[in-house]
This record gives sequence, structure tokens and C-alpha cells, in this order.
Amino acid sequence: MKKILVCSLLLFFLASGARQALSEKTSSHAKLRLPWDVLQKILKLDDKTIQLDWHEFYTLLQSSNPQDLPDFSLSNGQVVLTRKEFNRLIKTLIPPAPASSKIYITKASYKGRLKDDHVLLTAHIRLHNQQDTGKPIRIDLFPAHLAFHEVLLDNKPALTETQGSRLYLTTDKTGDLNVTIRFSLKTPQAKSQQQISFPVIRTPVTEFEFEIPYRHMDIQVPQALHQKTIPSAHGTRVQAILPPTHSIQALWHPVTPQSDKEPAKIYSDTTHLLSIEDNAVRVKTLLRLQILKNTVNHVNLQIPKGFHVINVHGPGVGEWKEQPEKNRLLKIPFAYAQKGIIPVSLTTEKILTHVQSSFTFTGVPVQGAVREKGFLAVELKTAAEIPAPQQKGLERVDIQELPGALLSQSHRPLLYAYKFLRPLFALTLQVTPHQDITLLSSVIDSAQGTSLLLADGQRLHQMTYHVRHSAKQFLEIHLPPHTTLWNAFVDNKPVKPMTSTDAPHVLIPLTQGQNRVSAASAYPVDIVYYEKKSVPYLAGRASLSFPVPNMTVSRVFWTVHTPSHQKFFYGGTLFDKAKAPAAWTPTPSEQQSSLECDDVIAMGRMAGKRGASSVRQNRKRLAQKAARLKEIQCADMSARDEEESKSYTEYAAMPCSIPEPAVEMLKKEKQAVAGVLPVRIKFPLSGRKSYFSKTLPAKDSLMPLPLFYVSRGIIQAAQIIFGLFVLFLLFKMRAKIIAVCRKTWEKICLLPYSYVTHIPAFGWVSISALLCLLLAYGPPLLMLGAFLGFLVSVACWLVKLIRTKTEGKEHRA
Repeated sequence: MKKILVCSLLLFFLASGARQALSEKTSSHAKLRLPWDVLQKILKLDDKTIQLDWHEFYTLLQSSNPQDLPDFSLSNGQVVLTRKEFNRLIKTLIPPAPASSKIYITKASYKGRLKDDHVLLTAHIRLHNQQDTGKPIRIDLFPAHLAFHEVLLDNKPALTETQGSRLYLTTDKTGDLNVTIRFSLKTPQAKSQQQISFPVIRTPVTEFEFEIPYRHMDIQVPQALHQKTIPSAHGTRVQAILPPTHSIQALWHPVTPQSDKEPAKIYSDTTHLLSIEDNAVRVKTLLRLQILKNTVNHVNLQIPKGFHVINVHGPGVGEWKEQPEKNRLLKIPFAYAQKGIIPVSLTTEKILTHVQSSFTFTGVPVQGAVREKGFLAVELKTAAEIPAPQQKGLERVDIQELPGALLSQSHRPLLYAYKFLRPLFALTLQVTPHQDITLLSSVIDSAQGTSLLLADGQRLHQMTYHVRHSAKQFLEIHLPPHTTLWNAFVDNKPVKPMTSTDAPHVLIPLTQGQNRVSAASAYPVDIVYYEKKSVPYLAGRASLSFPVPNMTVSRVFWTVHTPSHQKFFYGGTLFDKAKAPAAWTPTPSEQQSSLECDDVIAMGRMAGKRGASSVRQNRKRLAQKAARLKEIQCADMSARDEEESKSYTEYAAMPCSIPEPAVEMLKKEKQAVAGVLPVRIKFPLSGRKSYFSKTLPAKDSLMPLPLFYVSRGIIQAAQIIFGLFVLFLLFKMRAKIIAVCRKTWEKICLLPYSYVTHIPAFGWVSISALLCLLLAYGPPLLMLGAFLGFLVSVACWLVKLIRTKTEGKEHRA
């Protein structure tokens, strides 16, 4: 550790001395050599504290970068540091900056000329030597494997030497220096294309000029960012500017003069996609130009009448220009002479008015093309009708015969498809616009309601709407008057409802349900509201109202729980009264009550089928089952409460992403319900249940449900009075009733005897067999009686048959 400390101190002081020497432009060649014992005594490495004067301490702080100041104290004008604090300060010393280069290569230019089988090159390199030490310096210039002719420094022979594989220049001059190097390269023997490549010094500015003593040559410098070819009477010269690089490459080959070439031949494969849009038709044209024999600098296209060019794309396409005065020609220039296959895409458009809804498309012919063929397709993107078009020069083809590039451009089904072999064609289309029909963007699959009417006049209502929508922000519900909204949940998550100032509507935000992947999946919207009515009398009318939102509701299901001591009658025609439907989705409270009822019913059935001992066993089993169900329900309720509390916390912690203007607008138009997020309310259901349903109710309305009720005491009293009245009438008319009953009984007694004597024995067998078949799925006792009658009738028939045969034999004897 001490050696490391000593070395760091030595490095620091040596660096400080070097900086001071450079600032004063003085040099010292003295060397300090001290024994380790003497140096240890001078630096006092064994002491636990370090003493520095204030200037030394300030210099250390400036040369270091500590996170916090070290702990120190002052004693006799000296700064006293502990060994630990001093070591921490030494570790944060900033090392001295590396020495900057003193020789700069600012620019290099290379000039070359081709001669027979070699190339003569001259390199002009501009140097700047900033170092003024009076000593010679060596500069690394080029690889030594080149064939150097001469090396000049400021137009004088320079002192050079080769060491290893590099060429070095030695000089003691300072300031700006100009180095000129002449060397040659051997060109490869190639028939079609020749090239050279040579290493260079990496400089900020690199210029290259190359001259070939032949005309009609194409010279390329692949690395050049800017290149210019200059033909001359004695040859061809190229000038290029290159980025910083380590080598330069040049390629050249002869080209045929433009005057000796044949005229360019243009072949075109064209595809057109006509898109009928709202009040306009847009045509996307893709031209696949094939240019042979020669190069072209531009192409001319003829635009159809009434169409305007929107955009032109393609490799090397310059600024296009439309010339309406010359037969509506579109001139497309190229940035350079083009040859080969060139793709060009063109977009044109024509505005359709209500007066003029027909147009004629004649294609986009290429002026001077030898051959032009292609395909044409029509698609519809608006509410319109296109009858069979009139065509000339086109051949109708199947949609599947179109090229893949044309099929991939359309996202709608194609109506018509054609192909053409000549550019002279015409397609006339008649567009008949139609009006769009506004369709449903939101719907409620089912609305389920549960209402609980208590004997003291309190009423609780729970409504569940299964909503499917695409862009609905609020669910507007018109609640009955004098009601209090207790909670609201969207997709099983709590929300804060709002009230509208224009109308007494409750606005339920549907932002929770919009997080679903698809609008086709429905999610529930639950509300619970409370109302207080007067205590019902012995008889009267109870009016209920089902709140229908501002959406189309497919079907309404409503369960009404009424007190058991009263008899309710439905007195309207708006709802259909029915039993619990199969598609009913009961609420959690209804599920619990139905479970208990099912257990009681199952117990009663088992009591009817088995004895008392089995009933006790079943009761015990049902009690165990109820205990297990209760534990499961408690666990589910605790988990659900924990999840809901977590969702409440996350919902309350959500940042508001609504912009301030929208917030101000909401504050002006709507008023939020005060309070925190709601909690779920589970009220017990009791009494008698009545089911009502309605298909396609009216939107944004309160559907009335008139119920008339009578106390069961009044019904029982009326029954008793009616029974007493019937008994009184029977007592008054007892003589007549007895006479009528006597005559009737006499007729009934004589009737079976007359019928029985006339029915044969086999007839009784048939009647008893028929009764057995009819009572096969009936009560077991009746079936047993019918079977015994069948056996008796068969026995009687057999006895009668035997007796008849016996009497016949006696008569013949």
C-alpha cells in the first residue's frame, strides 16, 4: 500500500512539473535518484497523519474529483489529514491528459495518368509540424512496396528511409510543409474492364484526379462522394472527392459513343387499379419500363382527359412536370441516363360531380413505346353502384388471372378485371351513388333486473346490462324519480357515475369495457338503486318501472320479489309473464337462494321416497354439504373482496390522461357524483318470485309494470264468506237437491246393468287391455287396478268360452 501511495505521489508531482515546464517552454534533463530509506523519511510514510500546507492541499483538491471533502484539521498553519482520508483523496486524482499530436496531415491530392501498361501517380501532401524541439522527426507516409520515382519536400529532395514495410520521411522543419511523391502502378491486363487500387494516407480532405488518353471512356471511383467526368480532345478525365479513407480504387472501360448507338426501344408492362371513392375516382398505375439499345433521360406519358396527376415515384425520377397544352403530356425526367428495367408508379385522380357521374379512362400510354400491354381492375370504396361498363380494346378476364402485384394493392373485392395488348383502349363507367344507412354501433344483448319489495315500503333494484359497443363513451339511464343510486360497476370494476344537466339521466362511463380486444364480446354494467314508498295498505296498486338505456335492448328479463303476506296480480299487457327462462343468468343473491331451495326440495323428494331413517341421513349429508359450500363461498368472497380492494386502489391511483380542455368541458356539462368509489351491495332475496320479459323495448324509457296487491287475510276472509254463502244456499235448497240426486242415482245404477249385459266377454278383455296401455305411464295404483281387471276379464272370457263349448256338445248329443 505504501509503494502504491509513493508511486501515485511521484506521478502527480512529475505531471505537475511537466506541465509547468511546458508552460515556461524550458526543459530539464536532471534525474532524481534517492534511496528508499531517505525517500521514506522525507515523505514520512510511517506517520498516521499527513501534514500539508494550504497551497499543496488546494492543488490536490483541484487535481482530484472527490465526492465529498476529506475530513481535515488546521495546526500551526498546516492542513492535517489522516492516512485514510489522504489515501481516499489520492485515489480520486485525475490523470494528466495525453499529449496531443504535434504533426498534422491536413490535405492530400492525387493525380494520375494512364500510360500503356502502367499508371503514373503524383501525391501532394500538405503537413503542419507544430513541434519545435530542434530535433529531427520521422513521418510515416506510404507502404514501401510501391515503385517510388522521387520524394520532394518543399520542391527539394527529401530525406527518406524504409523501415519494415513503411516509407518514412525525416525533417527538422516546422510550420507548413508540402510533400510531393511520384510513384507508378502496373495495370492488370483485362479486355473489358481495367482498374487500379493503391493505399493512401487517411486525411480530412482527399482529392483524386485521373486521366486516360482515350475518348469515350467510362471512369468510376466507387468511394467518391462527388465525381465529375470531363471529356477532352486528348482523352477522358475524372475528378473526385473522397471521404477519409486508406485506399483509392478506380475502374474504367470503353463505352460506345452516343452517336453510334441505335435509338432506345421502350417496352412497357402496365397495371391500372381504378378505385371508385366518394365523389372521385383514383387510379394507381404501375409502369414497368424496359429500355433497350440505348439510354434515355426522360419519358413522356399521356394523361387521360379530366384526370390530374397527384404523385410520381420511381428510382432516379426527377421533378416531373405536367404539360396540358401539349395533348396533356406528363414529362418524367431522370436524374441520370437510364437503361434496363425501370419501375415507375403514377397516381392520378378525377373529381366526380353530382351532374357528371360517368367517366372514360383511356390508360396512360408511353410516348414512343414499341409495345405496351397490361391489366386493368376496378374496385369500389363507397356506397355506389356500377353497372356493366362499356369497353373498347379490352378483354374481360377472371379476377384470379390478374398479377399478384395488382391483387395486393386492393383491400376490397374487385368488381371487373381486363387485360389489353395495345395502349389504345377506352373504359366507360357509370357511377350511381347511394346513401349510406346508419347501422347500430352499440347494443345491449340482454337487460336483467331484480327488484325486492319489502313490507315496510322499501324497494331495492339491481339492473345488469350486457353491453356490446364500438365507440360509446357513456351509458345513459333514466332512473325513476325519487330514487337513490347506490353503486355502479362496469365489467366488474367500480366506476363513478355522472348526472347530465340537460336531462335527469345518469351517465355510466364505459371506459373500463373499452379495454377489451374486440367489441363483439359483451361485458356487464351493474347498477343498484333504492327507493322509499309508503307502507302498503290491505289492497292497492304498486307501480314499478324498468329503466331502459339509450341503446337498443334485445330482451329484458325482470324478476320481482314480493312479500309473502300479500297476493300480487299483474294488470298490464306490456310485459310477458312467464316462468324462469332457460337463458336466465341469476344474480349471486339469486344463486344462493336457489341453492338453498334446491336443497330443501331435494330433501322433500327423498323424504317421499325413503323412510325417516334415510331422511335423517340425508339431512346430515346436506348439512355437511351446506357447511362445505359455506366455506367455499366465504373463501370466494374474501378473495373477491381482496381483488376488488386491489382494483379500487389501482383505479384510484390511475393518472388522469384527459386533456385540460376536455376536463373543463366535462365540468361545465356534467357533474360527478360526490364520494369515493362504490362497493358491492348484496341484499337478501325473500318472498314470492314473479318473472316478466319483454322483447325489443323502447329506448331511453321507463317501462311501467302495474301490480295490484291484496292482503292474504282479506282473501281468506272472502273465501270463508263465500263458503258460508254456499252452505246457506245448499241448506235452503236441500229438498230439491236430494230429489235430483235420488233420480240421478237410480239412472246411474240401471245404466251399467244394461251396458254390461250387452258387452261380450272378449269386449271386456279388449277394454281392460286398452286401459293397461293407457295407464302404463300413469300412477302405479291405477295401473295395478287396470291389470287386475284385465286378468279378471280374461278369466271370465275363458269360463264363458268353455261353458259355450260344453253346451254345444250336449245339444248335439
